[in-house]
Amino acid sequence: MKKKKNRLQKIVVYLMIFIMLASTLLIGIGMLF
Repeated sequence: MKKKKNRLQKIVVYLMIFIMLASTLLIGIGMLF
């Protein structure tokens, strides 16, 4: 159970980082145009 929770936490962290990168990219593109 501990391993499963740790794995899920890792996925959530990766998702948050991905969303942050995507939002910064969108803002950058929005500023260019």
